[in-house]
Amino acid sequence: MKSVETRIEKDSMGEMAVPKDALYGASTQRAVLNFPISGYHFSRPFIRALGLIKWGAAQANHDLGLLDARRSALIVQAAEEVIEGKLDQHFPVDIFQTGSGTSTNTNANEVIANRCAQLAGKPIGSRDPVHPNDHVNMGQSSNDVIPSAIHMSAAEQLKDCLLPALEKLSSALSGKAKEFHHIIKIGRTHLMDATPVRLGQEFAGYAQQMEYGKIRAFASAHRHRIFRRTQSFRGARQQGRGGGSERSIKDDCHESIQDRQRYSLARQRAALRYWRNSITGDATGQFDHARESEPGDVRIDDDGVRASFRR
Repeated sequence: MKSVETRIEKDSMGEMAVPKDALYGASTQRAVLNFPISGYHFSRPFIRALGLIKWGAAQANHDLGLLDARRSALIVQAAEEVIEGKLDQHFPVDIFQTGSGTSTNTNANEVIANRCAQLAGKPIGSRDPVHPNDHVNMGQSSNDVIPSAIHMSAAEQLKDCLLPALEKLSSALSGKAKEFHHIIKIGRTHLMDATPVRLGQEFAGYAQQMEYGKIRAFASAHRHRIFRRTQSFRGARQQGRGGGSERSIKDDCHESIQDRQRYSLARQRAALRYWRNSITGDATGQFDHARESEPGDVRIDDDGVRASFRR
């Protein structure tokens, strides 16, 4: 078996042999050895969200006068590579690990710091000019970075994957409802024959369920973003006491990420109203579909979205 070349890195717990070309450091390697549990690693959307948080935090810390321009620029550049998926192979920690995800947050910090060293022409592991904890993790804690990454990645997947899929399925089902409108079949209730029904009516009902699903998925994405705006970098932090950060890093970081994503809460509200109106406009009426329930009001509050339905 071919041996892997290593380098020696040190952290607060001592020395650790790390693969020579790995951008992660001693703490990550220690986690790899401590948690050889499932072989499952974090997904691309989650790692992308980690990169977005580090990217936004570096800019926020610079704006607050806590991080100099050179280090901030290096962290932003390295975090951009994490966002784009160029460094995914340097995230080896198993998803089953320490409870707060500290190992994965540390993994991201070490990868970005070592990539900064490369960009600055310094050796990997030198922690020069960027330190993984003092600079990359400035004003942050695993207790809020990891939950924020979960909410961000979930919101993006809802918006970019689930909602388009629901839209495509809804459109296909609506097309079949028109195509099958002329077909009459026996209805079924509790395994018994019932009143005849158009096959198109059945498919119109399926299509309407997809429309309801779109509202629920969009409302869920909205709540994920509300959480990120109001709770990230606040509350949990070190030992649950809110320590270790400037009060305004949360707002500055959120604004940077929101500007990048170009997906503000106001745009979410407008889109949700559009979907609500498209449903309340009785889009399935042309199929003679007698709905058992009708959409009620969709109320948007500061703390989220609630979609209610009435009989």
